Amino acid sequence: PSSSATIRGHRGVQCCRPVAVAATASAKRRTLGTPPTSAIAAAAPGAPNSGYPSRPRFRTGLVTSRALATDATADAGSPASSSDGIAAASSQWLSSELTWPARDQTCGTLRDSDVGKTVTLCGWVNKQRDMGGIVFADVRDHTGFVQIVSDADTPKACTDALAAMRAEWVVCIEGRVKTRKDSNDKIPTGMVEVAADKVTILNTVAKSLPFSISGAPEGEDDELREEVRLKHRVLDLRRPQMVRNLRLRAKTIRALRAVLEDSYDFLEVETPVLTRSTPEGARDYLVPSRLQPGACYALPQSPQLFKQMLMVAGADRYYQVARCFRDEDLRADRQPEFTQLDIEMSFTDMDGILSLGEDLMCAAFKQGVEVDLPRPFKRMTYAEAMSKYGCDKPDVRYGLEMAELTEVIKGTEFKLFAGAIEAGGTVKAIAVPEGSRISNTRLKPKGDVFNEAVAAGA
Repeated sequence: PSSSATIRGHRGVQCCRPVAVAATASAKRRTLGTPPTSAIAAAAPGAPNSGYPSRPRFRTGLVTSRALATDATADAGSPASSSDGIAAASSQWLSSELTWPARDQTCGTLRDSDVGKTVTLCGWVNKQRDMGGIVFADVRDHTGFVQIVSDADTPKACTDALAAMRAEWVVCIEGRVKTRKDSNDKIPTGMVEVAADKVTILNTVAKSLPFSISGAPEGEDDELREEVRLKHRVLDLRRPQMVRNLRLRAKTIRALRAVLEDSYDFLEVETPVLTRSTPEGARDYLVPSRLQPGACYALPQSPQLFKQMLMVAGADRYYQVARCFRDEDLRADRQPEFTQLDIEMSFTDMDGILSLGEDLMCAAFKQGVEVDLPRPFKRMTYAEAMSKYGCDKPDVRYGLEMAELTEVIKGTEFKLFAGAIEAGGTVKAIAVPEGSRISNTRLKPKGDVFNEAVAAGA
């Protein structure tokens, strides 16, 4: 005997689905501000028809005097910035030698306790501001960003390099951690800044960015068209919201693994992806076999076949963060491939499954978003759920539970109710607070309440 439970990832966190990219990553690296990874990749030519010119090594063009004279206070990452307003990199800023600088500190982890230290930071330019002699730049990596500033001890060459920077340039900064005169309580690094002593520009951006990486106000990221985001997926994944999604997913999976392995002694087993077709709820994706013409592998809709084999074999408790593939029509909560936490247990009962589910959900919310869920979770039978909500997976926040009126109105002359009772049915009602204020016109077809209910799936 075995029992299983499946927990699927939320679509909002699934931010790494594959997309077709017209140009290779090596062809884009010269224009997207990519740190060097190898001599071969750095020298790779542009892909045909990619729209991104090929660049030998680190040479990306020359800066004209007009380009250098543009307003340095403007956010070059803004979609409104024109190509003329973004300076191509001058040969004086880029070395002809390949280098692999190493950082000793991440940008978003600097705090008051680091004041007085000399640090080396690597990352992307978030914003740059020239205040007439004093230049500020925010440098960003995966942990956040910190302000870089030129002070009286900063060499002129470093100040010039800071003044020439534009959004998404890749830089290496060596400098002294100082206390900011005007602190910013809205960001973790708002109490400190780094006075630059050495600035190395590792790569530049030679064309206008399709959208701002971090300049959009909170909540406006959704206004970006998905087609634009997928076309420029590398840039899209740099946006703070996408970075948060990736890190949230990693933290959540880490918490789930800890519960399963440390508290319940589960065994993680990776099952095959190329397998035989098994009857499930959707069509299979097929992969033709080169060695056996006419035969195909099927991509698994779930590891159902393999986890049942493991239970029969005595594995006892199995789990896997499994990739699943289903060829079916798309809708809001469904896509061709997704990740699910797949679980199988031998010799357990309903309470065992529900207790495990509670532990997993509490750990995921605590580690992911610092929320302590109240325990124990409310439990209800199927009959109770259908009676009160008319649904086997009710949203209990709804509050408007159905009340049965069959006995109360038995013998009524109202034909609609009387006919239902005579046929053995029931009559239920919902008590709507201040319902008298809702006119019949709003409840009928084409009314706003009617249309909202239909849009919600009624």
